[in-house]
Amino acid sequence: MKCVVVIGYNRPKYFEKVVKSLESNPESQTLPFFFFLDGGPKSQQAKYNEIIEKHKFPLRTIINRDRNLGCGLNIIDAREHVFDHLGFDAAMIFEDDMIVSPHYIHLGFRLLRQFPDACIQGWNKCIQSREWKIKRLNLVITEKAHFWGYGMRKQTWDRISPFLKEYRERFLKGIYKDRPHGEIRKWFSSLVENPPHATGQDAATETALQATKTRRIITMVNRGKYIGKEGIHLTSIRYEKARFGQVNLDIFPEDQNIKEFCFGNKSDIKLEKK
Repeated sequence: MKCVVVIGYNRPKYFEKVVKSLESNPESQTLPFFFFLDGGPKSQQAKYNEIIEKHKFPLRTIINRDRNLGCGLNIIDAREHVFDHLGFDAAMIFEDDMIVSPHYIHLGFRLLRQFPDACIQGWNKCIQSREWKIKRLNLVITEKAHFWGYGMRKQTWDRISPFLKEYRERFLKGIYKDRPHGEIRKWFSSLVENPPHATGQDAATETALQATKTRRIITMVNRGKYIGKEGIHLTSIRYEKARFGQVNLDIFPEDQNIKEFCFGNKSDIKLEKK
């Protein structure tokens, strides 16, 4: 059983675009979609519900949190819900700040079929030309990256979830700025040799993947575009400085026919810059 998980909080102008792009995937009509929406006074939860309701997701379930859990706790609990409580075998996980191609979900589950023991993703900061991309549609690399639009199977979740549940119990108390970031980094360092410097949920997931020797498999050509210019960790200036705005979302009908992915050369992605 497969499903799609979508996380949202207080960014409806991005969420509207994300939902529209997800709806463009044929799987939106056949797969269960779970929307986990944080609550609280600033959540704009009602607006999020309105956006979901006006789009076509026949098998949708909306989970309206009664308070603002925070992104980290919301995502950990969402994965726990679909894998541990509902028993799904595989899931694609999206936040409310990345638009995707009409073939993103199809490719994600295709990757999970070929690499069942990996955490997979169809997004990276690929700023090459369309001509460059068309030659590399079936190439993947092993690489650390932002956790946007990623997928995993339950067997991967079962490996990493003990680390994430400990992280949740020990550190996800109160708001982000008040957490013991030094203690979190020290804990990460006790688990892996090269821990991430960040201390959020994504960093905890990356640490858990490293600790369990779980690969990240990422398509060399991006099938998504990050649009979250404004949020907790970004401003428009930082967004442009990081070159997220230079990433084009090209659509490739050929994606529907990819049967197998092959490993490409990581350095190849740096050969041609816009």
